[in-house]
Formats: sequence, C-alpha cells, structure tokens
Amino acid sequence: MANQQSTLENVTSYSFPANNLFQISLVRDADPNRPGYKKQYFCFLTLAPGEQGQQGGRTFNFSNKINMKQDIHKVLALAYAIRACARGQQQMIGKWSLFTDSSRSGYGQGGGVKMVFVNQFQNTKDQKNPRNQVSLGFKAGQGNPVGLVFDIPDALALADVIESIGKKGLQLEMNGSSVSFNQGPSGQRPPAQSGGPAPGPFSEQSAPPVGTPTGQPPPPQGGQQFADPSQGQTRGPSDVADNFQNAMNGMGGGQPSPGFPGNEDDIPF
Repeated sequence: MANQQSTLENVTSYSFPANNLFQISLVRDADPNRPGYKKQYFCFLTLAPGEQGQQGGRTFNFSNKINMKQDIHKVLALAYAIRACARGQQQMIGKWSLFTDSSRSGYGQGGGVKMVFVNQFQNTKDQKNPRNQVSLGFKAGQGNPVGLVFDIPDALALADVIESIGKKGLQLEMNGSSVSFNQGPSGQRPPAQSGGPAPGPFSEQSAPPVGTPTGQPPPPQGGQQFADPSQGQTRGPSDVADNFQNAMNGMGGGQPSPGFPGNEDDIPF
C-alpha cells in the first residue's frame, strides 16, 4: 500500500468547509509499471468532521476523516445526482448512493463498507419560511452518518465543481490513452501487425490523492446489507438513507443528529 500511494500525484483539490468539510481530489497514478487496464486518473471524496478549536473557531479532524476512492464516471454521477436533488427531481433517480469496500482496496486502511449519498429535503425550522435543501452524507461501517447541508444555489454550485473536476480527469485520461489489451505493464503499444490496423486506444488506469484513501467500490449485487448489532438485524442502503433523511428533517424541530449542527452553524469559513 505504501508503494502504491507513493506513486500518486495530486492534480487538483477543492474543499467545501462548513460544519464539516467535504473535499474532492483528482489524482494521477504515476507508477510506470501500472497495468494498462487500470485507469491513470481517478478521484478521492473526503469528509472531515468539524469540531471546536482550542482557540475558538472551527477546525476539522482529518484523523477521523472518511475517504473514498472513485472512478471518474462515478464522480460525474455524483454531480448529476446532486443537481437532480437540487432541482426537486430525486424521485426520478431514486435513493442514489456510492459504495466502496476499503478491505479490498490497495489504498484503503480498513473500515469496511463506506458510502456517500444525496438527499433532498425541506428544512422546516422556520415554519413560516421552509427552505428546500440538499444533504451530502457519508457513512463508514456502523458509524453515524455525517455530512453537509446546502441551500439550492450552493448545491448547484457544488455539482458544477464536481462535474468540472470529473470532466478534467476524463479529458486527461483520454489524452493519455495509448493502451491496448495487448499492452504489457510498461504501457508500450505493440507494433501493428502486417496488413492490419494498429491497436486502438483502450486505456484504463488508477491513482489516489492526498489523505488516507480507500478502495474502489464493487458494484452492489442485489443491494448490500449492513449489520446493525444493536437491533440484531441487517440494514440495506435505502434504510441508511431513510434514517439520514429523518435526521435532516429533525433539524426543523428537535435536536439535530450528530455531525449536523443547526443550520445557523452551517457557515463556510
């Protein structure tokens, strides 16, 4: 894992600090022996929980961050999901989420299944002027979900930033694609066969960013289940999203859930 991480180069990062901090990083795997079927560019999605600093003010605990490695097309899907929720179209996309299993990742440090999910909801804290908002939540293992809440204009801007970074990574990946299925680890293209066309570009590659990355998510088969020892039962992704949504709705009346202070505290720094 150390050798793999040492070949990673951070291309760009963009952070959204509020009650917690969300960061997206585009990275490149500079390993010259990287297999040709692996992507060279990919992203890390990071959530660092916020806490009160000793000298006052807000700080972020990167020691307890949730870090997820994702392919470029998955990052673009996240942008589209956020935009759909901001436009009141969540019913069209359903309960959408991304998964990673860090136990299977060359860049992960344990922690089991991690997920990020998006919800639209109405904040009714001000009964006379309810506000439509979008939540971006992260969850690791059996821990409580944490995340950020965005007003609609901010959620649309968030989607634009994520999409821009994703499309930049896709462009870089395509510009460097000179890999065919016949390539060796060095990435060199074999000579064209006499009378036949040269092998076409077919590159897939991998690479993580700053922080403590996680793994590439296996495609969910029939809905992954998460054990809930306190209830003696398992919960699926839709249950987690429902609980998270209920916590968001709870901000309008009772006490906010852990990791989600009241909306008046959700101020960028």
